[in-house]
Amino acid sequence: MKITRRSLLLVVIISYLIIGCEKPVTLISSNHHQFTENAVIDADISDDGKYSLILEVNNSVSLWDNTTYSLINEWEGSEFTQQQYKVVLSKDNQWIAVSGKHFVTLFSVNGTHKKLSWKVNGFSKDAQISQVMLNSIGNKVIIGLTEGSVIVADITSETRSQFNLHEGPVTQLKFSDNEQRLISASLDGQVNKWDISTGKVIWNDKLPFRITSLAFDDLSQKLFISDALNNQRFLSLDRGVDISKLNYFERNRYFREAIFLDGTNKLLTSSSKYQISLWNVETGDEHSQGEIRAHNFGSTVLDFAVNENNDILTLSSDGVLELWSKTLFR
Repeated sequence: MKITRRSLLLVVIISYLIIGCEKPVTLISSNHHQFTENAVIDADISDDGKYSLILEVNNSVSLWDNTTYSLINEWEGSEFTQQQYKVVLSKDNQWIAVSGKHFVTLFSVNGTHKKLSWKVNGFSKDAQISQVMLNSIGNKVIIGLTEGSVIVADITSETRSQFNLHEGPVTQLKFSDNEQRLISASLDGQVNKWDISTGKVIWNDKLPFRITSLAFDDLSQKLFISDALNNQRFLSLDRGVDISKLNYFERNRYFREAIFLDGTNKLLTSSSKYQISLWNVETGDEHSQGEIRAHNFGSTVLDFAVNENNDILTLSSDGVLELWSKTLFR
């Protein structure tokens, strides 16, 4: 059989790729605990990794201690006016916000403050709630809507501001600059950094398709954005430059959750199913990957957090909390 120069070149290229590409290191969790056997609609791990807030399919909300796995408090589904879809815990772990499609309920963890519940109205009569976030002390509720607007409700001053920032459902909300600014992203592919008081857009960018995942590190001003196909980018907002793009052999990969790891140049992502991956921010290369404990075919990571020992915590749609040792992410 005659070997052409073109065929020989192709063999050399393929051999180089096989030899030169290292297989990602396997990530395996150290321990795990399942809080509930019911399906979980939404969940939030506290920023310090101490607590897990879980919204179950039966509409109940529960708060758990991540060290002892003990139940701290529980709120029955009958306490809410409609089916709930989002839960979030304030950074000081004192306030909880729960939302359905049209109502938001705010209450204190210890029950010392009166529960607040109100209907959310958008610029469009068909608008529904797509995202909810609390500030550090729980006196500001940030609400993203399916019409593309974002509401800032200040409980202390009893004021409400609404800003028209996107042309599609708001999928991501992150605080920036000591909670004076916000980063929002949408299914329209647009990412905006804007002033929380005025709604003025300070910086923006756009990806070709709907944005499914976003991570932001306020200290380093590094941003990760990913759309529904193969556009994943690292950016430096303070320097105004692109850092890198994710590198992988698949045609495209879908990312759901993402978090920058403090003090490292690493990003941790979750897929739409049960895979997690660790990436190098500077090169975009995948360093390692693993799988969460999946009890169903559709199991997925609902939230990431870093605890006080710098270990990683994942909380899944099966209600399973897993701890991943910091030694895996060096």
